[in-house]
Amino acid sequence: MKPEVNLLPKYERYNNVPFILFIIGLVICLLLAGALIYFYVTTKGELNDAEANVSQLTDEKTLLEARVNALNTNDSATLASAIDYAEKFKVPTSKLVDEFMELLPDHSYLSYLLYDYETVQLETQFEVLTNTAYYVDALTNSPYMENVVVDKVETFEHGSEDPNAKIENQYEIIPRNHAYYSLDVNNEALIEGEETDE
Repeated sequence: MKPEVNLLPKYERYNNVPFILFIIGLVICLLLAGALIYFYVTTKGELNDAEANVSQLTDEKTLLEARVNALNTNDSATLASAIDYAEKFKVPTSKLVDEFMELLPDHSYLSYLLYDYETVQLETQFEVLTNTAYYVDALTNSPYMENVVVDKVETFEHGSEDPNAKIENQYEIIPRNHAYYSLDVNNEALIEGEETDE
């Protein structure tokens, strides 16, 4: 029989399980470390953004509070000045209407009055045309009126409402004259006149 000679070294198979477990553990640790670093960086960035937003909102809040305080003080001052301003323009219009009525001649009527603080438009009815001129003179001489202007004078017949109706007696027709005036009001004199009456 021949002897068997094996010149190759004899290898024994080692157990690789601990080495594989070590590699798996190392990979898991590296993944966990990477995840922790990623979350740390993103969270820090979000925290910085949130702090910047809080700082900006705090500045806006301070600015808005300052505006509100300014508006509140301005509103009360503005309201008080508006009341004072309106009190200056408090005009006794009833005295003005009384003046218009007192200056009318006999058998004359005030049929329309439009008062717009400084200007007045009047419509009157007179039986006699000369009363139109008399009323203009009276208004011009009044201390409460200025720039009296006669805009228009019209004559109309005051009688039967039906124009087709027969008039049996011509004396039933009363001729009338409509006069339209525009004038300016002297508010200072009107206010002074009211104060002296009190």
